[in-house]
Amino acid sequence: MKVTMKLLVLATLAYSAFGYHQIHKLSVADAWAEWKEIFSQEFPFEEEVTRYNIFAKHHALVNDFNSQDHGFVLGLNQFAHIHEDEFADFYHGTKPQTTNQGLTFRSNTTDVPSAVDWRTKGLVNAVKNQGQCGSCWAFSTVVSLEGQFAKATGKLPSFSEQDLVDCVKNVPYEGSQCCDGCQGGLMAAAFVYIKASQDGNDDTETSYPYKGVNQQCQFNVKNDVNGGKVINYTQGQGEDQLTQMVAQVGPISVGVDANIAWQLYSGGIYTPKGFAKCSNNPNKMDHGVAVVGYDNDQKYWIIRNSWGATWGEKGYMRLVQGQNACGVANVPAYPVVQKN
Repeated sequence: MKVTMKLLVLATLAYSAFGYHQIHKLSVADAWAEWKEIFSQEFPFEEEVTRYNIFAKHHALVNDFNSQDHGFVLGLNQFAHIHEDEFADFYHGTKPQTTNQGLTFRSNTTDVPSAVDWRTKGLVNAVKNQGQCGSCWAFSTVVSLEGQFAKATGKLPSFSEQDLVDCVKNVPYEGSQCCDGCQGGLMAAAFVYIKASQDGNDDTETSYPYKGVNQQCQFNVKNDVNGGKVINYTQGQGEDQLTQMVAQVGPISVGVDANIAWQLYSGGIYTPKGFAKCSNNPNKMDHGVAVVGYDNDQKYWIIRNSWGATWGEKGYMRLVQGQNACGVANVPAYPVVQKN
């Protein structure tokens, strides 16, 4: 009995040390207890029942999916207790986009390297977390904005997503107006606003910290990052152009159709198929992310997300190339930053 208990304790410690990636191999009840410990979660009794039932459904889904070779795996991560419809309401937030109001990217014959990773070249900050606010579009905007300011100034700034959430309002776009803070927005509209209403700049993260809620606009030009300004934005289309943009420009803002496989993604090269299939229809895009690199030999994009560093591969996803998977190459865009 003592040996059995000791082995159980050691096994539990091993799962805890490894994180959530393997707890689906436990029984549902044990996995639930371990998951709550890992993510420091407690619920009132009635909500506990609801969350446990959703978790149990995902537990079965993850075990069934991971028992087959799909090239990527799912996990009982911090979102395992959330229904996919509820998740979309809280953690998506990019509105569909079909037109281009900026510059059009021009393809060229310049050779591109077989692999690029801007995380290793000082153009990408640590992964951030949007929380339960549909502000992914602001986080996507900031990734490419930071990258272009870093190229222009030689220093990587940390820009404020909350500035965009609060201030990017009533921007004429596609016959309507954008954006609506935690209820969604567009990266292109954010670039337009930054140029027109904030003199091409954004407050810093330190001066305008992220709260994850809608507030009144508090932009202060005194908190701008010196050395550059947004004078326009450029948009491309298709994976060939996206490859050139990433290779020649830096991190690129993109929209995707993020489904349940995104929610529970744990690692590997995500290839949409079966229940994990996503759409590449521009009207289906509902989540803003950024492409910060690629590997043409292994055929994947490096996707920077805004769901925290415990999601996926330390906050990142490898998304298969060659299929315009989830619409990643529908409307890639980046700000044009002029050095002051």
